[in-house]
Amino acid sequence: MKRYNINIEELIRKEIQGIITAEENDTLKSVQKCYSEEEFDRIVITVLQNMEDPFPKDPLKDWEPDYEDIICRGNIEAAIRRKSRHRKRTYKVMGIAAAMLVFLGMGIYVLPLGQKDQHLDQIPVSESAYTLSWGDQSIHISPTDTAGRLAILGDVLVVKHADGLLAIEAVADRLAMRQDGELIISTEALQQCVVQLPNGARVRLDAQSSLRYPLQQAIGDITVQTSGYALIDMPKRNDTEPLIMKTDNGYLKMSQGTLSMIAVEGWTQATSGGGEATLATDSTNKEVKLDCRGAQGILVRMQNKLNNQIKDSLFYSRDADFERESRWARALRKYDGASVREYIVEMSRWYGIKVKDIHCIPTEPVIDAAVRYTATKEEMLAAVQQEGVRVHRQQDLISFCPEDIEIKNMDIKSRLAKKR
Repeated sequence: MKRYNINIEELIRKEIQGIITAEENDTLKSVQKCYSEEEFDRIVITVLQNMEDPFPKDPLKDWEPDYEDIICRGNIEAAIRRKSRHRKRTYKVMGIAAAMLVFLGMGIYVLPLGQKDQHLDQIPVSESAYTLSWGDQSIHISPTDTAGRLAILGDVLVVKHADGLLAIEAVADRLAMRQDGELIISTEALQQCVVQLPNGARVRLDAQSSLRYPLQQAIGDITVQTSGYALIDMPKRNDTEPLIMKTDNGYLKMSQGTLSMIAVEGWTQATSGGGEATLATDSTNKEVKLDCRGAQGILVRMQNKLNNQIKDSLFYSRDADFERESRWARALRKYDGASVREYIVEMSRWYGIKVKDIHCIPTEPVIDAAVRYTATKEEMLAAVQQEGVRVHRQQDLISFCPEDIEIKNMDIKSRLAKKR
């Protein structure tokens, strides 16, 4: 089946074999929207059936999954041991194997035809949960709340759509009174939400993140301020106003594409998934263009040890891993050779866990695991503990510091002695 003179079967075949280019991948995602889920699934089945050997030779040499453990645990995948030179290839092949099992019904993991595995996609928009604040008012929105108009703020309309999307719309009525202040959208632990701005840009906020929308916007652009983690999807349209994302120490100007962003005090990081964007400092005229997939700009506030002068420095790289930087938005987060520190820092934001002294978190051993967003804290921490890393937990505070681990061991010995 072809539409718009694009051979979708060939693009699917390249994706399965791992030889698809970034441009072809974007084309495939765009064309896929023209099909229903059932139509697209049938095309994938046809492609797989027509391929003589979709699997690379000997791809799973070092992979021996424990299916009983995977089925039993449910929420957290068994860690997969692999040699470092086979890691990237193995994950790709596991994806192909999963597709074969799903569509050809080999009895291990089967879904009804036309139903997508949500664990391979982003957390559903329908599960958006957040708090809206303006002036001295605030409302909490949960996934079960009814869709409809949430607020009218001057010439700005705030609406929850039936699919869970939160939309900020400009009122066309010229008689509408403009209102001062700003609309604040914030999330707590275990919450994400997707916000659509008046220019069509969609911003997904991670847990414990926020977006501030000034109710009086300058003509010609849309300006917001972010804190935390955000994934931006900006459509390519000739009549679209550019999006300006302000942070603690700089700003990002985006005209189209996809971008993953981290904005915390003294640190702004933007990684492109393809498109056109510019990261710039507030204090200087320095800027970097993010115009290709993997382009990354980091703006960090540093203090000169000689004169104690504080300034923002801008760094640029062209080979960042966009999938890694945006995995927090996935329903199934894959960690392939991630350090324990990287894993805990990212997970602590989602679960709302406080970590005592981040420098106590070891960088080794590495974590090879996949964690669903519905996993419990205990299941999340199990991926660390099964690597032999000891954790001391007290309510929502966890510590990897030696003195706390020693106290925990003493408590255990004391309880054992009392039982005797």
